[in-house]
Amino acid sequence: MSDCANEQKPHVSSRASGVESFKVMDILARANYLQNVEGKDVLHCEVGQPQSGAPAIVAEAATKALTGNPREVMGYTDAFGLMELRTKISDHYEKKYGIVNFDES
Repeated sequence: MSDCANEQKPHVSSRASGVESFKVMDILARANYLQNVEGKDVLHCEVGQPQSGAPAIVAEAATKALTGNPREVMGYTDAFGLMELRTKISDHYEKKYGIVNFDES
């Protein structure tokens, strides 16, 4: 969206460059540029930014994962992710959108 010469763009592969951007994030980037680089007053209406931080239970789990015994709280998962999490995500999409996401075999 922005054509400002001073903005630095990250390197993007040719395959990824074919993927259309999420427009609201383009608007946010432009608004941030105008505010932070050009010093303009910007009224942000493009996305809601969280004001409350992470829920306490999430912060506690993250702290435990980062400071606990690595053999108990961290490690590699299956290449396709944790089956319990995949199942819950699949159930959510099936209930909300009627989409069956993957074969659980």
